[in-house]
Amino acid sequence: MRNFFTTFILVIFLSISAFSQSKTLVKNIATTSTELVVNVPEASIKTTTWDKNEILVILTVNLDNESLLNSLMKSTRYNIVLTESENKSLLTIPNLAKQISINGKTIKENVTIELKIPSDVTFKMIGYNQLVR
Repeated sequence: MRNFFTTFILVIFLSISAFSQSKTLVKNIATTSTELVVNVPEASIKTTTWDKNEILVILTVNLDNESLLNSLMKSTRYNIVLTESENKSLLTIPNLAKQISINGKTIKENVTIELKIPSDVTFKMIGYNQLVR
């Protein structure tokens, strides 16, 4: 009976860990811009304001394959790029637009981004998938 119970717990644990894996990246970016434009159409985005003069980007990726997720995290796939010109900042994750296929099957990843932006900065999105306020 004890072996059955141990095996049962092990199977449940492995079943739970076999499902979606999640990783989070956090980046603080100092800014003097008065407008932030975000172009990350492949992600769901939530925005809030705060009293600091920096942009906080919290990027969370969910993927069914943990080893693939670890490899993608180590690569440049989720590099956050902020380009500033005059009083505007453009935030992008350029490599996220590239589709990944393994053995002819397109990999589906769920990307969410939480942005904390300075309260005096206007916010604009272009090409967005889903915006949550």
